[in-house]
Parts: sequence; C-alpha cells; structure tokens
Amino acid sequence: MSDRYKKWEKRITEHDTNHDTSGKRKQGDYSCVICHQPSEIMKKEFRRFWKWYKTEIPEVTSFSGKTEENFEELMNENFEIKIPTGTEKARMKKKLV
Repeated sequence: MSDRYKKWEKRITEHDTNHDTSGKRKQGDYSCVICHQPSEIMKKEFRRFWKWYKTEIPEVTSFSGKTEENFEELMNENFEIKIPTGTEKARMKKKLV
C-alpha cells in the first residue's frame, strides 16, 4: 500500500470520526457527500464522464459535489497549443539557466 493511500485513508477516517455538519470541520474531506453534496440534477457531460470513470476505476462508489465542481473547472480550461513568440522563448530559456 502506498504512503499516499495511507495518508488519504487516515484523513478520511479522521474526518468520519470528527464529522460535523455545522461548518466547523477540523479535517476537510472533498469526497464527503454530506459536506459536499452532489447536485440534484447531473449534467449530461458529467454523467458521461462518470460512466466512463466507473469503468476505468471500478473501486469508486460515489462522487461528491466537489467532483462535479472540479470536472466543470476542467471543462472550462483552454487546452489549445500555444506557440511561444521569440520573447517568450527567451524568457523560458532564462528560467532554465
């Protein structure tokens, strides 16, 4: 078991043990569906993504509102390839030195 998984598991356990819906949580957990409730109406794009994700990662059982939020942010990103200008190339070379 990886260290990353152990840390995640510890954080989830602490969150569940100390769960408080009053908003004064000591241990935040973005996967908590109580703290981050999913929207009542799932968008078509997210539904398609979730269907694909569940087939790729069968261990997942649910998603939170934070999952939907992060998906939405990702869909709004601009992933176009930008060709740097001469000045930008020089600036990047300077950072590497």
